[in-house]
Amino acid sequence: MSGPPGAGKTWLMLRAIKETEDSKGLGLWFPCPGAYEASEFLAALCETLAAAVHQRFGRNSMRAEAMRWLQIVLVVVVGLPVAIAVVAYLVRGLGGSKADRGSLISVLPEQVWAAVIIAAALLVVLLSVQVIWAGRPRGRLAREATAMMERVRFTANLRLATEAQLGRSVPPAGYLRRARERELSERPVTVASLVSGFRNLAKSISEVLPGPLVIGIDELDKAAEPEIVRLLLREIRGIFEITGVFFLVAVSEEAAGRLKMGPLPPGSDELNSSFYTVLELPPLSPRETSELLTARGLSGSWPLAQVLCVLGAGNWREITRLAEHAASFPAGEPGRDLGDLIMTVGAAETASLLREITGNPSGARAGPLADEAKLGAWNAFPPDTFKARGRFTQRSRAAIREWWQPRWHDAAAWQAFCGPWQRLLVRLFIGGQVIVILERSAGSDPVAGDVMMTDLRDVVIMAGRSPGVAKFMLADRFGADLDGPYRPAVRDGR
Repeated sequence: MSGPPGAGKTWLMLRAIKETEDSKGLGLWFPCPGAYEASEFLAALCETLAAAVHQRFGRNSMRAEAMRWLQIVLVVVVGLPVAIAVVAYLVRGLGGSKADRGSLISVLPEQVWAAVIIAAALLVVLLSVQVIWAGRPRGRLAREATAMMERVRFTANLRLATEAQLGRSVPPAGYLRRARERELSERPVTVASLVSGFRNLAKSISEVLPGPLVIGIDELDKAAEPEIVRLLLREIRGIFEITGVFFLVAVSEEAAGRLKMGPLPPGSDELNSSFYTVLELPPLSPRETSELLTARGLSGSWPLAQVLCVLGAGNWREITRLAEHAASFPAGEPGRDLGDLIMTVGAAETASLLREITGNPSGARAGPLADEAKLGAWNAFPPDTFKARGRFTQRSRAAIREWWQPRWHDAAAWQAFCGPWQRLLVRLFIGGQVIVILERSAGSDPVAGDVMMTDLRDVVIMAGRSPGVAKFMLADRFGADLDGPYRPAVRDGR
């Protein structure tokens, strides 16, 4: 599964796992360890899978726990009267004749012995059931899971020692002592052995369960470098292709792009040989945003869904965060209250970036940012910019033309802020234009509005990847000087 952070990959994994559990299968959600080393990854995966088996079939289940307590009670019921009878019988024998001693059975009442016989019979039945269950596929699966957990958790040590000692008690005391000790340590598990053990355990699970085994490997796309993921897949790809076992793996957009390009890019063979299907999670549309609001119990108008779709760039997590923030705004005219929401979000994003710019440390790698740049960035958005909708729309349109490349843009220290700065200008410009569009198109065709907002959402997404390309896209929609009304872009393929 491919998509940007917050696109809903984890949610889809958990939903698939829940549906698997409902169909009498076994679902496992496995967040990747941060190290991304094959041995640690496989060890953690094997242990998590074995723990899931124990929870379903093994000794950790409520039924197994009840059987253990019942077994303890029956052993006490059988053993305690027998021990009392034996002790009493021996005590009688010490002080009297054989005739006075009587028989062992006569020591306790018949009712007690009847209870002992019944408890012994139940204990035999219980032990027989345990033996039979241990020989069934589920019992063997539980033992295999136990062995797997012990294998990845512990290292077996065996110590053999021999000692001989000769001493004399008469002074001067002398002795002869000789000792030999040898320690045998089991070799640490290897990646190959972990792969083999995982395959065997997963295959056994798929044969026992009436439903499928679904394993969701999450957070694999959090790796800093794609090469780390590629090396990991090269080591662990042997765990895939098991009958009855299905894997859902979260990968980055870059990895998914290489999968779609086939084996031509160098070094992508591990990706193509590990995955067969790429489920790309597209950004949410205004209609899907509205459905998300309904699913989360957040009522809102259709224009609100359109605004959240644009501001959140169609990202599931970001839209959810903005929706919770929008819940504090009363419903009313689309161009009024939603304009306040857009300005509030823009003000928060601007303040966050300005804090980073003005707080640029003097010991930065590219050198300190000049005070002129800090002051210029601060003055680009006066305090009253986000106070009135008309002022905000005008200044957001002017800022992208005036401050796209400020006079200090060639400074080396500014390069760290160039991308975020231009991305902010694009977002503020689009926010201002959305306010204008909502005020002019209130009560118009919602389908046309969805098409327009979806188009602007794509520009916001592009701004996160390449602000320069996003600005070209804006020029196609609002004119070369970005001073015209919105019009759909025409793609002629040139």
